[in-house]
Amino acid sequence: GLPSPAAAVLLVSTMWVLLDIDWADKTLAIFALFITFSGGLLMVSNVIYYRFKDLNAVKKVPFFVMPAALLAMVTIIVGPVQILYTVFLTYILSGPIMFAYRRIRLMQRRAERAKRHTED
Repeated sequence: GLPSPAAAVLLVSTMWVLLDIDWADKTLAIFALFITFSGGLLMVSNVIYYRFKDLNAVKKVPFFVMPAALLAMVTIIVGPVQILYTVFLTYILSGPIMFAYRRIRLMQRRAERAKRHTED
């Protein structure tokens, strides 16, 4: 499921973005409740998220990584609220999207096997 730090970032960054755009009325509490339950459900789900343990920080990297990292930092400095929220939301949504993609591919493979089996 979703790692608990990512679920915490989901809630905090959502509130940060909503307060940044001055959306502070009674519906904010309802939306916060929805985000909290969504994060909790994703934490206990069977959805697989990418773990960054595979990254090897001591290995040599190509030259283009350095300018790309610099560009990423400058972009975050220019609009930290929106950029960080977009990055975290992309990570959080990647799990369910990949889960659905894998599930659809599995169903397609099973249908192909069943079709081949009936043709024989």
